[in-house]
Amino acid sequence: MVHLAANYLGQFWVAFMGMAFVPIYIKLIGVESYGLVGLFVLMQSVFTLLDLGMGPAVGREASKFKGGAISLKTVTDTLRSIEVVIVIIALVAVVSIIFSSDFLAAHWIGESSLPRQKISDSLKFVGCLIGLRLVEGVYRSTLLGLNLHVQFNVATSLLATGKGLGAVGALHWISADIVTFFAWQVALSVLSILVYACLVYRELDISVFSGKYSGTLIKKIWHFAWGMFLISLLSMLITQLDKIILAKTLELKDFAHYMLAATVAGALFMLAVPITQTYYAKFCIALNRSEKELAELFHLSSQIMVAIVGSIAAVIAINARLILDLWTKDPELSINVAPLLTGLVLGNFINCLSLVPYQMQLANGWTGLAVKMNAFGLLLIFVSISVVTPTYGAIAAAYIWVLINTVFLAVGTYLMFQRLLSSERWRWYFEDVARPTGVVLVVAFGSRELLSATNNVAVAVLLLVLSIAIACAASVLVSPLLRVRLMGYVRRSSGWAN
Repeated sequence: MVHLAANYLGQFWVAFMGMAFVPIYIKLIGVESYGLVGLFVLMQSVFTLLDLGMGPAVGREASKFKGGAISLKTVTDTLRSIEVVIVIIALVAVVSIIFSSDFLAAHWIGESSLPRQKISDSLKFVGCLIGLRLVEGVYRSTLLGLNLHVQFNVATSLLATGKGLGAVGALHWISADIVTFFAWQVALSVLSILVYACLVYRELDISVFSGKYSGTLIKKIWHFAWGMFLISLLSMLITQLDKIILAKTLELKDFAHYMLAATVAGALFMLAVPITQTYYAKFCIALNRSEKELAELFHLSSQIMVAIVGSIAAVIAINARLILDLWTKDPELSINVAPLLTGLVLGNFINCLSLVPYQMQLANGWTGLAVKMNAFGLLLIFVSISVVTPTYGAIAAAYIWVLINTVFLAVGTYLMFQRLLSSERWRWYFEDVARPTGVVLVVAFGSRELLSATNNVAVAVLLLVLSIAIACAASVLVSPLLRVRLMGYVRRSSGWAN
C-alpha cells in the first residue's frame, strides 16, 4: 500500500507541475511559442518507440534480480548492455533532428510570426530532449523494477518541480524566450539522468564502471523487448486511430466535442498507471517465490483497480452531463459532449480492467497474446469506425470503443487463463470484477438521483466527491482480499494490533 500511495502522490504532483505553470509560460513567451511545446510532446510520444522495448526489458530483469532469479553480475551486465544500445539510438535521434531542424522549421511547421531561426533552434533543443528522455527511461524502468517506488517518486516529484518552477525562473530572469525554456528542460533532463542513475547504482551497490556489454544478454532479452515494441506501437495506433479517422469524417465542431470527451476520459489511464507500476514489479518478484503469492497479488491489484478507477469511472459515466455543466458552464456543449463522455469513460474503464491481466502476461515474459490482440483490435477499429461513423457520427465511435474493449477483455482474459493462473479464472471474474463493478454502478445510479435534486454548485461538487468515496468504500467492502489487507494496514498504522 505504501508503494501504491507513493505512485499516486508522485503521479499527482508531476501532473500538477505540468499544468500549474502553463498560463505563466503562455504569458511570458506567448501562445504561439508555447505551441512548440505541444510539438515536442507529439514528437516525444513518437520517438519513445525508439527504445525498442529495452526500457520494459531492463525493468523486468531488475525485478527478477530483486526476486533472486538472476545474479548481480547478470543484471549489471544487462543494464550496461542496454545503456550502450539506448545511448547509440539516442545519439542517432539527436543528430538526425539537429541536422534536419532547418528543414523542419521551413517545411513542417505551419505559418508563424516566430522567426524561422528561433523555431530551428528550438527544434535542436527538442532533439536533445528526446535523446535524453530515451536514456532517462532506462533508469526509470530499472528503479521501478527494483521496487524503489518511494525513492523514484520523491526524485521524480522534485525534478518535476525543478522543470516547472525552474522554467518560470529561467524565463523571468534569463530571457522570456522559447529557446530558453527548452534549454532549461535539457539541463534538468541531464540532472534527471544523473539522479536516477545514482539511485540505481547505489541500490545495486555498483560503480559507474561496473558491468560490461554483452551481445548474448541482448539476444536473450530481445524477444521480450521486440514484443514490447510491437505492443507499444500497436497500442499507440489503437488509441489514436479513431481520432485520425474522425478528423477526416466529422465536421470540426463535432470533432472538437469528441476530443473534449476523449481528454476527460483519458484521465482514467492516469489513475490506472500507479496500480500497474506498483504491481508489475511485485508480479515479477513473486514469480520466483510461490504461485499462491502471485495469485494473491493478481486478485488484490484487480480489486484495487475496480475500487479506485471503477468508482470514479462509474460516477463520471452516469453523471456526465452534470459534471460537464459544472466544468464548462455551457449547457449546449454539455448536451453534445455528455453521451460521448459516457461511452468513452465506459470503454476506458473496461480497458483498465484488462491491464492487470496484461501485466501478468508481461511478468511471465509473454508478449505474443497482447501483440495478436492489439493487431486484431487495430483492424477491427479501422473497419468499424470507417464504416459506421460516416452515417452515425462520433457517438458511434464512442460506443464502438466500448464494444471492442469488452471483446478484448472477454477474449484476452479467457486466453490468458488457459495458460496462466487457470484455477483463478472464476474468482477473478466474479470476486475481482463483476461483484465490485456492480456495486459501484448501483452507487453511481443512486448519486444521479441525489444530484438531480440540487441546483447549488458547491453542494453538487460535494455530492460528487461523496459519491465517489461511497462507491470506493462499497467496492472495498465486497472485495474480500482488499478489505482484509486494508484493515490490516489501518490496524498496523494506528497501533490497534498492540
